[in-house]
Amino acid sequence: MRPRTVLVALSLVLFVAACGGGGDEEAEATTTTTAETSTTTTTAPPATTSALTGLPVEDDVIARPVVAIKIDNVDGKSTPQVGINAADVVYEIQVEGSVTRLLSLFQSTDAAPIGPVRSARGSEIGVLEELNSPLFTWHGENAILGPQVRASSIQARSINEISGLFYRQSGRPAPYNSFVQGSEQIRGTADEGSVGPQTPIFAFADEGEAPSPLAAPASSVHIQFTGGAGGAPVDYQWDGTNWLRSQKGHAHVDGDGTQVAVENVIVRFVAAVDSGTRDKAGSVVPTAQVIGEGEVWVFSQGTVTTGTWKKADGTSVTEYLDADGNPIKLTPGQTWISMPYTSANSSFG
Repeated sequence: MRPRTVLVALSLVLFVAACGGGGDEEAEATTTTTAETSTTTTTAPPATTSALTGLPVEDDVIARPVVAIKIDNVDGKSTPQVGINAADVVYEIQVEGSVTRLLSLFQSTDAAPIGPVRSARGSEIGVLEELNSPLFTWHGENAILGPQVRASSIQARSINEISGLFYRQSGRPAPYNSFVQGSEQIRGTADEGSVGPQTPIFAFADEGEAPSPLAAPASSVHIQFTGGAGGAPVDYQWDGTNWLRSQKGHAHVDGDGTQVAVENVIVRFVAAVDSGTRDKAGSVVPTAQVIGEGEVWVFSQGTVTTGTWKKADGTSVTEYLDADGNPIKLTPGQTWISMPYTSANSSFG
């Protein structure tokens, strides 16, 4: 895994990891006395882990709110994006045709700048509400989306709310040149008392533990989105440590030229529903149905586990279950989640 820099922000609420113990507890000292010797053993408190990555972080980092930023992904126009490799989690969400956009989540790390920032869709509400009132940044909205986001538990931080944090990057054509100064700056506008998720959004494997007893070896995954050219198809290749992402047949890199390489890839098949809006050609603008259940492929540790994703309502954490109904466990680290509307022509091997 690439090194990840943790930037610390102040907060008042502590998150207690599923493995137990708060980070502020003093180490427990145990003294053992015999007739010959007296030894003292100091046991360190359990590490506090991120709800998004499962990796150890400081208590004040884990408590701070998530910043979500919608990033464009039209290959050759929006690429290379800036900041995507720093995200804890990235959702790849299909929009018109086979064009996808990236919903990037920043909590344990930050990036600056980030972009290009584009408009959102209604599917983001269902994804973000399970993160305990995160800050959501986008650029451009229709008459339906904006009111829906602002009526939810999400903290809207679009260009309408924080215009001073946006700028146009030279050398890129509009609308692919809208950038935001950084995730830390956005977090600085959070409502008083804002905190991060109180529940891990994934099940994480312990060291040496398999994702599932049903996991099978896999070294590649191909994701074919429906429709026109856009940003698809997408491929991931296992290199023994990470899943390396390619897009339209070439390495998908961040602005510094580093290829996207993550510990986990989830392919979550979702239904497309009418968002109530139309594009310039009069075609339906779809939105992903993220509440309910559907087929899922989970790639971790050079394996694939097929199963079902389930989400009861907007604020419920999404479950990823194997064929026996048990949670599929991810490797602690970064995760990318693609959400195509059909499994046709997608495959793994």
